[in-house]
Amino acid sequence: MTKAINKELIEELEQSILLLNKRKKDILEKINTGGEYPNNYRAEIIQIDHQISILKEKIVLAKTPLASNQNIDIYYDENNSTDKEAKYLLTIHDCLEKIGYIEIRFENPHPFLGNIGYKIDRKFRGNGYTLQALNLLKPTMLENGLEHFTMTSYPDSNASIKIIQDFGGKLISEAHDNQYWNEYEVNLTEVETDQQEKKQK
Repeated sequence: MTKAINKELIEELEQSILLLNKRKKDILEKINTGGEYPNNYRAEIIQIDHQISILKEKIVLAKTPLASNQNIDIYYDENNSTDKEAKYLLTIHDCLEKIGYIEIRFENPHPFLGNIGYKIDRKFRGNGYTLQALNLLKPTMLENGLEHFTMTSYPDSNASIKIIQDFGGKLISEAHDNQYWNEYEVNLTEVETDQQEKKQK
């Protein structure tokens, strides 16, 4: 069953953001008009921005997930996405605690980064969540024209290498000289074909 959007929670969080932004505006106006304010005002503004960032993330997680399975839910994070890069937050299924994220880079900014980035919080690693998330996001990748792309890993990162290979990544360049990462190529069309053949067997 798909989780419904929590409108009441979203409204409550948005109201909290408005109050924090008002607090920040009041601080800046007082400083700009020559009013006195404690020397630690910069730290307070940084703290306000951090609180707003957390609240915005909670708003994302209060919405209906983009994709789900029995283990995880995936949410599109519009606050940290652009035309060139999309970020997706991961949670345990039917739980609002974030366990990591996936980044899809439609334009590869640097060979080291590759088109896909991911991170799972340490205590949730070893459960196959990254690979599950990548498989759930395949339709999104294809819809955005990302059929052939690269993924990278440090040569000694066995867990990351296994994720990439299980996702269909094929080694095209090993670490050497000034390139301190392995580069893999993924063809989602081939991955889909291989998985269908395995199911038929």
